[in-house]
Amino acid sequence: MRKELNRFLHYLEVEKGYSQGTIEAYQLDIEKGLIPFLHQQGKFGVGEVTRDDIRAYLDYLTLERGNSGVTRARKLAAIKSFFNYLVENEGLEANPAASIKSPKIPEKEPVYLTEEECIRLLETIARKAKPQVRGRDMAIAVLLLHTGLRVSELTNLKLSNVDFERSQIKITRKGNKEQYIHLNSEAVRALAKYLHSCPHYMRLITILMSMPCHGKMAVHLPIRVIRYTILQNSIEN
Repeated sequence: MRKELNRFLHYLEVEKGYSQGTIEAYQLDIEKGLIPFLHQQGKFGVGEVTRDDIRAYLDYLTLERGNSGVTRARKLAAIKSFFNYLVENEGLEANPAASIKSPKIPEKEPVYLTEEECIRLLETIARKAKPQVRGRDMAIAVLLLHTGLRVSELTNLKLSNVDFERSQIKITRKGNKEQYIHLNSEAVRALAKYLHSCPHYMRLITILMSMPCHGKMAVHLPIRVIRYTILQNSIEN
């Protein structure tokens, strides 16, 4: 079953253009969750899996693992996608999860920062961030606040996709769709100031680094660094 999973993950990357984070989430839900459960039930081939097996797994997630409706819905969606791939590409006769309804998820209103809270966040970074990473942290916060970028989109932003003359950046959305986003003057200043603090920034590949610039080539900024940056300078929301 793991061989089929590896081909599925390759399909998501090459054919669907999914981000690495999304692919890893699919892998975790199926490889570390569904497959071990099925093995415990004596099911080792994809053709052996039934609707009752999938329902039993969802019950296990509820009763034994205490998973919320949101988590179970996400895992069921991953399972359905996996078996849909097998039906469409590897000759599986039917998707055993196709008729299973997703758990109901209560709608949650998005929470937005007020203008005052945004200002307070930026002031906190200016005051509390360590000098060697203050420019980076400010660029992170300003870009997130002014563009609405996803964290994964920010970590993958390349220098070649930044156009200072037109005050815009090019990002890749889900499904490999490209989109141009306008930068206001504050975002341009924060990004330019950060980049120019790097002696050899024209050689950089990704915009943001996990360490301060000291003339070295950039390395990919982990998502956890951005989350840590916001938490370290957090406000109540």
